[in-house]
Amino acid sequence: MGSFSEGVVWDAGCVIPIPDGYDSADAAPLMCAGATVWTVLSEYGVRSTDRVGIMGIGGLGHLAIKLAAAMGCHVVVFSSSEAKREEAFSFGASEYHVFKAGQELTDFKPVNHLLLCGSANVDYSA
Repeated sequence: MGSFSEGVVWDAGCVIPIPDGYDSADAAPLMCAGATVWTVLSEYGVRSTDRVGIMGIGGLGHLAIKLAAAMGCHVVVFSSSEAKREEAFSFGASEYHVFKAGQELTDFKPVNHLLLCGSANVDYSA
């Protein structure tokens, strides 16, 4: 039952069928990272009128931006560089801020929720 399995038996109540015509390789990120992010967005009171901050634009962050934007949220992305600005906006971000530990953001409206999707090598406490 590992990632290199050729087959497995699951309880039908615990699986979601992949629609016909949808490639498994395309469904896999939604079933893993997508489910992780969706759980946070759907179980912690996130509403379409909220400002949702997303820190980190990797696998989880990409899906967090897309899902929060699809919910109608105002998506505020925090990154440590300009490198992913265009990508973030193409996924549905409303704002993009380059932010490094210890730096203060000025003239910034607070977010209602913040998803930390970034690297474990970042000091978020500063």
